[in-house]
Amino acid sequence: MRDKFQARKFLLRGPDQVRALVALISNLPIVPDKPLEVLIREEAKERKLTKNALYWVLLSELAEQAWLHGRQYSKDVWHEFCKKELMPNMISEGW
Repeated sequence: MRDKFQARKFLLRGPDQVRALVALISNLPIVPDKPLEVLIREEAKERKLTKNALYWVLLSELAEQAWLHGRQYSKDVWHEFCKKELMPNMISEGW
């Protein structure tokens, strides 16, 4: 057994970071019944909390002011609509 492995994040911007990552991988403590996962992808940009807060403010305003076919919908309904119709790639990316 090994202690819990602490997650590490590498941003590969040049050869120095690649060498550091290769060194880490070469020395990983491998335990068959506790495998480690390695994921390599483009850097995921995190949405800032201020942008998220603004998004919900705008959805609230939309819910208060918009009428569609004689009725109003909640901000949560508008969120689902926007997610599916205006931002479909965000669903596949786990937003």
